[in-house]
Amino acid sequence: MNPYSPQEPASILEIERDIFIGDSLSLLIYGVSLVLFVQCMVAFLKRTDVSSPNRWGLMTYTLLMFSCSTIFVALDSTLFRNAFVDYRNYPGGPIGYSVATYDAPMSITANAFFMLANWLADGLLLYRCLIVYSGRRWVVGPPLAIYFASISMGIVFTYADSRPATTAWSSSAVDFGLAYFSISCSLNIILSLMIAGRIFVYRQTVHHVLGKEHTSPYMSIAALVIESSALYAFFSILFIASYASNSNLSRIFLPILEHIQVIAPILIMLRVANKSAWTATTGHRPTGSLVFQPASQSGATETLEHDASFHLQLRSTNTRSKLSSNIHGSSTTEVQDKE
Repeated sequence: MNPYSPQEPASILEIERDIFIGDSLSLLIYGVSLVLFVQCMVAFLKRTDVSSPNRWGLMTYTLLMFSCSTIFVALDSTLFRNAFVDYRNYPGGPIGYSVATYDAPMSITANAFFMLANWLADGLLLYRCLIVYSGRRWVVGPPLAIYFASISMGIVFTYADSRPATTAWSSSAVDFGLAYFSISCSLNIILSLMIAGRIFVYRQTVHHVLGKEHTSPYMSIAALVIESSALYAFFSILFIASYASNSNLSRIFLPILEHIQVIAPILIMLRVANKSAWTATTGHRPTGSLVFQPASQSGATETLEHDASFHLQLRSTNTRSKLSSNIHGSSTTEVQDKE
């Protein structure tokens, strides 16, 4: 046994270690978000093909997301320093200090910015889902209802864990916390599957009709993961599993989740800035036109064309057949043979 260890129960020391690990990893991930934020802003400033209101709107959203992350880091680091350095001998140690100050303005403000970042991230995912589905508002109706439920439960949870001598891990707040994080995670999983499924179907159809060489950056695996914000959904599941089982791992995943929920939208904004994100016209955009005209046969022409709807035409006088499939409302492949 370490003779120099604090005179605290082993269970308390284990919690303190997990808090230390979680905060350290969160700072590392914050550095990643800082790099992505700078790249995103530089990319937006270099674009001249986007109208100023739209560009500044996207930049404002990106700045707001990163500001939420930065403010959370500043406040959380101050609380961490107070608990582990300035008030190290507080009755109950760092954990006792954290519990006693969880209802302090600094702690409440940090939690509020965590919630705000989460709502902004979910809002962007809802908007991206609307874009991927070509503005069909009925598609996002059910997710929108879940989104409002998430906001309502988030407010209740913030109130519950900001009462005196209460934290997010207190028995009086855990039920509200589980409800909030479960609703938010469910929303993310639903939207992630909807977006990823849409892009995957589009990608497979283009690959089948035109070949692998005609798939575009909008349909890559990276696009599928980033556009669907799958990274955030994955870490949400990890946190909820540990939080529901009352595992100390939840104290590691929670500060990490704060920055993951900021990184995921910034990655989407970076794709928008680099003109590789899915837009409302992606499914109607030409991916190329190929014309083959064999010299050995008189008048024999094969034309392969893809625009808003995928058209594949081979002309002949003897046979005629049609094959139709729907991707963005209308995708048609016509086959005609002509001698």
